[in-house]
Amino acid sequence: LIVFVVGVSLARLRSVAMCKQNETLCDQIREAALREVEFLRAIQKADNVLNHILKNTMADVSGCIDLFMAAQSLDMLIQAQDTLFRGMWWCKLRQAMQSMVSGDYVSTDTAVNIHEFAESLVRG
Repeated sequence: LIVFVVGVSLARLRSVAMCKQNETLCDQIREAALREVEFLRAIQKADNVLNHILKNTMADVSGCIDLFMAAQSLDMLIQAQDTLFRGMWWCKLRQAMQSMVSGDYVSTDTAVNIHEFAESLVRG
């Protein structure tokens, strides 16, 4: 009888341990799913910001081209070209924006040509 009781007790302990493992596993899966949802929301926010910027950029370019067509002003074409450059620049920054919105951004020191960097800032 004692062997039977000990055997049943051990079986219950194993069962309880398995349930605890399953609960832990379920908790880990739940936490991973929540992190994934947060990440996807962060991507969506970054994309929404980028879409807003790009729509405004394209509207600016369209206006420049309209003004060029009306006045044949080369300055308007140059401004349209510069504005398109700015839009392409924002597309390149999408990944950085996504990282910033999700809280994963890590800044790094990078050597840059200051003249080219300043030109790109002024251009767009």
